[in-house]
Amino acid sequence: NTKAVVIGAAIIWGSAYLVAYIVKYKHAPAIRGKTVLPLLGIIMLFFVFLFFSMTLRMGEISLKTIMTAQRKLLIYACGEVQSFDWWCANVYDGNHRFGAATYLGIANALGVAHKIQGVYTDYEGTASNVFTMFRGIVEDFGFLLGMLYLVIKAFFCGWCFDNVRKSKRFPVFSIVFLLAEMFFFFFGAFVSPWTYMSYILAIVVFAGYLFMTSEQRVQVKFGRKLLP
Repeated sequence: NTKAVVIGAAIIWGSAYLVAYIVKYKHAPAIRGKTVLPLLGIIMLFFVFLFFSMTLRMGEISLKTIMTAQRKLLIYACGEVQSFDWWCANVYDGNHRFGAATYLGIANALGVAHKIQGVYTDYEGTASNVFTMFRGIVEDFGFLLGMLYLVIKAFFCGWCFDNVRKSKRFPVFSIVFLLAEMFFFFFGAFVSPWTYMSYILAIVVFAGYLFMTSEQRVQVKFGRKLLP
């Protein structure tokens, strides 16, 4: 029941690491041959962990449960492509929700929209009930305005990236925005992360922490060593 939480935690940690790297070194990390294999190894171990956790969740380790877990993992990894395409062709009605689908956690808290278990239901003829973040964007703005929405977000991401690299101060807003958008696009392979208030609150708490540390000098002491 916690596989989505584990995946979300891994993605938000990886996004935070990338942003921290940019803040420290003022450039994006270079992809080198010696870093590719360890990175692939970590990703493979993570998928192996998910695979066996799904198997153990079924109560036993057998050929049947292994085959079932393998099928589910393939559906979680690739089924959203077919499901989203099918939904666009057969279900999308052209009505716009103007943010209530992409930011469902906030809309649900305000009573504007209602969130159900699993977020979306599956349809006959689809592989899964996972439709990626693009379903929420299309529901909110349609196809053309949805693309414009993504272009605007990409523009602000580029501005924030440039601001982090060139700013002599600690650009809290740019750091938080970059982290939030990286998390949004990586986790968006499943659904918009802003469907869940827990992820929204995590970003808000992180922003508050950065603001406090930027206003006063905070140092971490490890034993007798003062970390930079």
